[in-house]
Amino acid sequence: MIENRTYNDDEMEIDILELLLALKKKIGMIILAGVIGFGVMFLYSCYLVTPLYSASTMMYILPTDSDSSSMLSDMQVGQQLTNDYASMVKSRTFMEAVIKNLKLDMDYKQLLKSVTVESPSSSRILQITVENSDPEQAMNIANEVAAVAEKKLAEITSMEAARIYEKADLPVEPSSPNIPKNCIIGMLAGLILAIGICSLLFVFDDTIKTEEDVERYLGMTTLAAIPYMDKKFRKRKSYQKKQTMKKKRGA
Repeated sequence: MIENRTYNDDEMEIDILELLLALKKKIGMIILAGVIGFGVMFLYSCYLVTPLYSASTMMYILPTDSDSSSMLSDMQVGQQLTNDYASMVKSRTFMEAVIKNLKLDMDYKQLLKSVTVESPSSSRILQITVENSDPEQAMNIANEVAAVAEKKLAEITSMEAARIYEKADLPVEPSSPNIPKNCIIGMLAGLILAIGICSLLFVFDDTIKTEEDVERYLGMTTLAAIPYMDKKFRKRKSYQKKQTMKKKRGA
């Protein structure tokens, strides 16, 4: 299969089979690039990235008196309340209360970056997740955010709006970085980069190597060809010649 491309009015023919053969000759370098990419990402993930621990606490949004008896209406009202409460939990007032209670050395914007509030499957459940380099700190912050939310939501709505039903546990394993995932990405990046460089070198290599190249690019017919002997070939021939001389002398 041949793909024709034009660059600056000069026609360039790219033989895909030849490209694959050229890549096959460089397979060692390509594999090495993949191994290097794997190793670089492994070292980066293990020694340069600070591990983060994740702790989560769960809250249940309680129904209100205004909830309709209709199941569909009740679900819609509950989901809307959950979304509203999630936004309120991530407000500056709530975050500053957590900072004050735990005496954290950070402002509310820094704390907010480590806090995630979401509702799994659009239910009445609020899941508060905190990521921190200290596992105990992550657990304490998650539980305190939930406690502040339970208290302040009750104050704002003048009723018991949410209730903690599962506190955060002390995380044992870091949630990030994902070392296997990072290593695979590094390996793929190395392979793709090496294949790309080899392909570019092949495409822009305009040197003539074979008789077919002379006919293809110059439109001329070759009268004769001188075989090229590289260093390995000459050394092998020299070795064979020496062995032949030794045998003759021995005879």
